[in-house]
Amino acid sequence: MPGKIKQSLCWWCFTRATENKPEDVIRVSKELGIQGIEIAPPDQWEAIKAAGLKLIGTSGHGTFSEGLNHRENHPRIEEELVKNIEIAAEN
Repeated sequence: MPGKIKQSLCWWCFTRATENKPEDVIRVSKELGIQGIEIAPPDQWEAIKAAGLKLIGTSGHGTFSEGLNHRENHPRIEEELVKNIEIAAEN
């Protein structure tokens, strides 16, 4: 059944430890038929949407090493999560 799978890719896998330019990742994703890009940084959202791709998820809060496993981080993380949920809903 061709065309039934809607594939996405995770941004950091193709940009973090490589020489790939953001505009190349977006262009090639579109050329390959990728439907969306996951966890892209906000400064790339407009370019991703302009290419006709969907934004799939975003990061919730800072780092894992300073996460929910430390109660003193809970207020900061809650604030970050609420803010990022609002931003994600807008985009």
